[in-house]
Amino acid sequence: MGRLLLLVLLLLAPAWSQDLAAQEKRVQDLEAQAARARALEEAAKRIQALNQELAQISQRLKNLLGEKAALEKEIARLEAERRRLKQETARLKEEVRQTEARIAKLEKDLEALRERLQALMVSLHRERAGRYLPLLRAESFTDLAVRARWVGYISRQDTALVKTLQATLKALREEKARLELLVQSLTAKEAELAETQRALEAKRRGLEAVLAEL
Repeated sequence: MGRLLLLVLLLLAPAWSQDLAAQEKRVQDLEAQAARARALEEAAKRIQALNQELAQISQRLKNLLGEKAALEKEIARLEAERRRLKQETARLKEEVRQTEARIAKLEKDLEALRERLQALMVSLHRERAGRYLPLLRAESFTDLAVRARWVGYISRQDTALVKTLQATLKALREEKARLELLVQSLTAKEAELAETQRALEAKRRGLEAVLAEL
């Protein structure tokens, strides 16, 4: 009986051995599958994280491009405004130049009239020293015109001409002062816009550097 049991065990041993080997292989296959599944899961997580990071970068890129476009639009507007201010300033400077020329001509005309009156007063003084002596004591052209009219020398037409010339001269000087103030104001505004434009251009360069790194 003992010999028979031993014989049976010997006959069944190969089958058990083969079954055990199959079980071990199946376990190894399952472990390999589990490892692959874990690897795929980790890969999926990494892909998801990368997709999120990519979406964030894409949104940031979109925001930066939008900001850059807005800056470029504002810079273009400032450049156009500066060109307009420069043209307006140049026009006003030309008006100032023309006004100065008109003032110079009026002053020259008034000076010529003053010299003519003085020459006539000297001539009259030689003839009638007592009557025209006050004219020679005039301290200004206006004073001279008043004194000359007082002694009855200047006619109404001459008096009107003097008043017209003086009023025109005063108006031109006031206009010149107004134009010069406008020129100063526009020049200051143009300089302010230029400073703002330089700041925006520096900001744009900074954005371009950030975009180059993305």
